[in-house]
Amino acid sequence: MLIWEREPSSSIHSVQVSVYANPDNSGKIKLRVESGHSSEMEILPGNTATFLGAHVQRIHVSVPNPDPSTHAEGRYSVTAEMICH
Repeated sequence: MLIWEREPSSSIHSVQVSVYANPDNSGKIKLRVESGHSSEMEILPGNTATFLGAHVQRIHVSVPNPDPSTHAEGRYSVTAEMICH
């Protein structure tokens, strides 16, 4: 699921994203950050992952290999630093 995408005309320099996985989850949450290359992190239940990078284009979260019994909930926060001239 796409949770953030940069506006092409924006002057955003750096982006920080934090994702928290609920401890009651039956599986992990995957965070994928696209910039010049893709970075992926897996967040186990009860944990938080944070990524800080420049020139981020898109941020996605997903649940790898879900089945009908998979339960995954979480929270996320995205902070973008803009450069104003």
